[in-house]
Amino acid sequence: MSFTGLLRATALALNGVSPVEPNPAFVEDLTAAAGKGAKIILACEAGGSLVPNASFQYGKESRSLKAAYKAVVSENFGEVLHLGGGVYGWYKADLPFVGEYDLANVGRTPNVVSNDD
Repeated sequence: MSFTGLLRATALALNGVSPVEPNPAFVEDLTAAAGKGAKIILACEAGGSLVPNASFQYGKESRSLKAAYKAVVSENFGEVLHLGGGVYGWYKADLPFVGEYDLANVGRTPNVVSNDD
């Protein structure tokens, strides 16, 4: 790891953030897992939004929105859907959920988007 990478990882760790590196083979991996022409749904904790609000003038960036963009421009999939509001929004809306939602980590994604803003 380079000095800059080590410095970045340390700064993130001190702020309680686990660094995530981009997967350059994301589209290829997703195509292999889902199949070419498949309908896919992408989600992350926060969900993100393309809709501007008082807090996010241009909408809220998220991992799942970035992934959805990459999937759409690849033209490998029949339909690309995005879970607006993310897993947290799904949980908060009391929609069906399998497993336990770790409420201890809510807030570690402090900028969860809500259309209530």
